[in-house]
Order: sequence, then structure tokens, then C-alpha cells
Amino acid sequence: MEFAVRRVFLVSLAFLAASSAADAQECVAPPPNGPPLLHLSETATSTVPPTLLVADLVASSQSPSAVTTQRHVNDLMARADLLAGKVPGIVTEFHDYSTDFVDAANGVPAHWDASQTLEIRGHSGEMVLSLVGHLQAIGLSLGNLGWQVPPDEADAAGRKARLQALASLRQEALAAAQTLDLSVEDHQSVDLTGGPSPILSPAPMQMEAAMAPPLASANSQDITATVSADVILTAKTQPSKEQP
Repeated sequence: MEFAVRRVFLVSLAFLAASSAADAQECVAPPPNGPPLLHLSETATSTVPPTLLVADLVASSQSPSAVTTQRHVNDLMARADLLAGKVPGIVTEFHDYSTDFVDAANGVPAHWDASQTLEIRGHSGEMVLSLVGHLQAIGLSLGNLGWQVPPDEADAAGRKARLQALASLRQEALAAAQTLDLSVEDHQSVDLTGGPSPILSPAPMQMEAAMAPPLASANSQDITATVSADVILTAKTQPSKEQP
């Protein structure tokens, strides 16, 4: 896991003029509207490899009869569910069942359209892609196909990125305060909103002849977190002078 950090900061300092040279040597006068503020924003990016391959496949049918159209879609989905159930580690979800009557137009007679989407997910790219090929062979069409970072891994990467951004923000605040010959007193308005899965081996399955499976590249993905804060600065404490 890699981190990249970028930073933006704006110093807002308003100092009153010292009434005398002696006073100027003792302390820095506070601004009229409060202490000096250092406005900081830090962004950290965590690069993580995706481990979950997700595919959307669609069963569709057209015919003059609504019953025939829906029966064809239902049969395709039943066969798809049976095939997917034979693959270890595959999770399936059914989405977006629709049936529509289409009026005659452009020489195409009136007919019924029906479709439903099957989403399959798995950590083994080889198994998911092989299953997609079998599902295409029985008549489903492939919609979306791509690698994703699972939610729990994305949350963990997001937390690490936020902590990295917070650490960088604190370091930048200390460095800026030192350059300005001031000290960090406090922080306010802090804003934080801005384990590998097993690889499964193929098991013997009885499937219908499949077409060549599609390809999908597992490119690393960036998960970014931005934090910001107003850092209150104060004059460094000067040692008291002993009276003669």
C-alpha cells in the first residue's frame, strides 16, 4: 500500500504594532480579532489493489406475447443461477427486472421486451471470467465487467489515508510555526470529511460449452482522504528576566 500526500496552507496573521522596542522584545502582540491562525489542508492517497471482480450480465427477450417473453427471461436466469451455484466463492444478485410493450415503429411490429440483470462477484478472476463465458454461451449479454476494492478493504485504506493526512498536517503546522518563530497552541475546526482474500482453485463442473471468456485487468485504485484544520498559533514563551 502506497501513500501520496499533497498540502495546501494559508497563514493569516494580524499583529498589532508594538508600542515600544522593549515591548517588542518581550512578546508578540496578539491580533485584534484573536490569535494568529494557520489554515491547513492535507490530502493523502492510498493505492490499493482491487481483489473483487464484478460482472453484470443481462437476459433479454422480445416476442409478441408478454408471457412468452417473460418465460424466456425467467428460464435464462434459472439456468444462470444454476451455473453460478456450481462455482465456489461466487456471490450472485438479481436486479432490474422489467417488461415493456413497444409500439410498432420503423417497420418493426409491436412486441414485448423483457430483461433482467444478474450480478456476479468473486475474488478469483479466473473463476469469474470462466463463468461469464459460460453465461454468455447460454444467451446472456455482458454489461459491466471490472475489478473493485471490497468495501471493508476500502474503509481500511481510507482510515490509513486519513491518519497519514493528519500526521502530515501536524508536521506541517509545527514546521510553519517554527519558521514564523511561533508555537502551536491548539487545533480547531478539524474536518475529516474531505487481509488478502483466498484464491480459489477451479472445481470440476458440468457446464454447457462456453465461449472464450472476456478479459479484465486488475489495476490498482486510489483511495483519497482530505483533512483540514485551523491551527492556533501563539508567541513563544520568553524566559522571565530577573530584577537586579
